[in-house]
Amino acid sequence: MHLATFMKHPRLTNVGVYFLVALQHGGLWFAAFYFLNGLSHSVAVRVILAIFFASHPLFYGFAHCVGSESLSMIEILLLAGVGLRIVNAYPSVRMEHWLLAGLILFCSILTRHLNLVLAGLVPLSFLLLGLASRFTCGQLRTEVLGPSYQLKRYLWALGAAVTLGLIAMALASGYTHLVCRKARIEVRSRVGYTFLWRLNFLSAMSKEARQDLLERIAQRTTRSESKRFITFLHDWFDHHETWEPVQFLAKPKNPANSGTPASRDHVLNDVAAAFLFPPVSPLRAIACQDFIKSTHLNEGDIPRYLFLTTDYFSAHREQMAQASSLVTLRLPAEEIKRGQDAIYFHLWDWISFRSWFGIWLAAIAVIWWLGKRLMQPQFGAISYAVALAATGMLMVFLNCFFAEILPRFALPMMELQLLSLTLLLGWLLSYFLAD
Repeated sequence: MHLATFMKHPRLTNVGVYFLVALQHGGLWFAAFYFLNGLSHSVAVRVILAIFFASHPLFYGFAHCVGSESLSMIEILLLAGVGLRIVNAYPSVRMEHWLLAGLILFCSILTRHLNLVLAGLVPLSFLLLGLASRFTCGQLRTEVLGPSYQLKRYLWALGAAVTLGLIAMALASGYTHLVCRKARIEVRSRVGYTFLWRLNFLSAMSKEARQDLLERIAQRTTRSESKRFITFLHDWFDHHETWEPVQFLAKPKNPANSGTPASRDHVLNDVAAAFLFPPVSPLRAIACQDFIKSTHLNEGDIPRYLFLTTDYFSAHREQMAQASSLVTLRLPAEEIKRGQDAIYFHLWDWISFRSWFGIWLAAIAVIWWLGKRLMQPQFGAISYAVALAATGMLMVFLNCFFAEILPRFALPMMELQLLSLTLLLGWLLSYFLAD
């Protein structure tokens, strides 16, 4: 009963927030040390990489905040470190690394549902590694991977990585059900509620096009309440210029409010599924547009957005009464503005994600050329670097189907891109600084 009360009515205190932030910074330091330690055996290279890592406000900015993205950022960093060791040890991967990767993936999925995509990080690395080695001549393949290379060992590693991801997803789902049952909370998806914020794209459509789309969506739904909900939705857009999900749900005549909270979620999930499976063309267009918009962000845009969300409280104190006792939220707006303008949060403003991606491509090209020159193509480093960057971009792209892009939603893409670039930088430094 105590667990149920805490889950439904959590208490926020200054001591609790300070303790959480301290733990997050400790977790970040450990995760960064673990990741950087696996990039090179040279102390000089590790020091250079540590300075490069510390110069990025992305990591320390989120570690100093309270939110699911903060813990997710640390878990992604840890998973990147474990994945690096797994790929480097291929084909003889230690069992403790598999187990550690599964545990971190399990925790990541519990933190944010979108982290399900991380289950494909290690399998994608092995897939790319296998394809690269497959199209290399037999003699060179033997020199690179050793005489013990066998296709079945590669297939075993790939299968183990896929199985690991499936087990982590199953355990995360089972654990969620167990906790909810102990806390006497009904288990149900709330993806439909999240998707409400994505419906802003309907505002930009003409009345005729919107009506035609909503009629097609109504035919896809499976519940009578969902069809009435879509009719009410169409009427809202006919009488409002902007989309306000909170006000929309608060309307007393909203069909979604006619039953229990569980029935409302079922209706919203049904409507979301009608839009998403398969995605309708206007939704695909706005998702692609938002993803392209996210690539124009520079690194500082993401952590500086945290100051805006903190400042949000000053205009909505009545809606967040429990947070009034927190020291941070009692700071004057001028002090918050000074923090936002600190030089540390502007160090990398001159480089957008697109620029980082260009530098990343150049680094891969240089490593590939040096590897061919040495007759030692760096399949492992390049495959894992590509998998890291691709996973981050996929996470943000999928997020664009469920919500309008905000700077904080671009965190996984920027983080994994920077980690991928750090991996390549570590290899290049090890090459040029080698004795």
